Amino acid sequence: MKIRSIAFLSHLDLNLYLFRTPIMQALINAGHTIYAVCPKGEYNEKLQLLGCKVINYEIQRQGLNPFKEKEAINNIYEVLKPLELDLIHTFTAKPNIYGTFAAKKANVPIILNLVEGLGSFYVEKSFKNLLVKSLMEYLYKKAFKLSTACVFVNSDDPKYMIEKSIIVKDKVKIIKSVGIDTEEFNPENVSNNTLNSLKQLLHLEDKIVILMVARAIWHKGIKEYYEVAKSLKKKYSNIEFLLAGDTDEGNISCADKEYLMSGSVKWLGHRDDIKELT
Repeated sequence: MKIRSIAFLSHLDLNLYLFRTPIMQALINAGHTIYAVCPKGEYNEKLQLLGCKVINYEIQRQGLNPFKEKEAINNIYEVLKPLELDLIHTFTAKPNIYGTFAAKKANVPIILNLVEGLGSFYVEKSFKNLLVKSLMEYLYKKAFKLSTACVFVNSDDPKYMIEKSIIVKDKVKIIKSVGIDTEEFNPENVSNNTLNSLKQLLHLEDKIVILMVARAIWHKGIKEYYEVAKSLKKKYSNIEFLLAGDTDEGNISCADKEYLMSGSVKWLGHRDDIKELT
């Protein structure tokens, strides 16, 4: 089968732009028609400038109201149906599950999922989280029966899912990571003038800088990072801790903004200059 038309499905346009741009760009350059299927957001225009055809749908990141969830699956199906896709690639839990159901209904021949982690519901052991975890595993099991394959970026997650009979071994594909462009983040590509300006702006002159780049959610180790920063800054006056990453209001583990601005770490929020910061 010759693959011409490919869709990348996510619940955030930011997710596609920040993490899928290289592969989408390479496929466009190779002559494929690429669709970015995502809710409307501030990165829609940037995806279009890459050469993607942006298709919007509606979904709620929070909540598990069965009527709303059924509506989300139908929303995805309605936008996929006229595209006549050869392949769809889905990312994160809801798009993986709902996208698979919708794509199968739309007769997409190849459905490829990506699981980069099991998520916050696997960290906390509250009764609510255990219920949600059980529901997600039930839905994942149904989705994996319909999908062609699922890509994982570690061996522990697929091992768990195979042992729980959520997915069969033949459908598991493991890669080392989703990858980054190492040349893009080469420090030698950042000029001294840019670095000096950034240091002045952030008051980092003559400082040893420790940087954490992550969404500001507790399960990323935010509290531990702040505690270490507080401890070390008592001992060393020439050290500064930075956190680059915004809060994630749709996540059950979202950090408190008051805590983030408490002082031991300089919280920078969302940044588009990560390669300069690193």
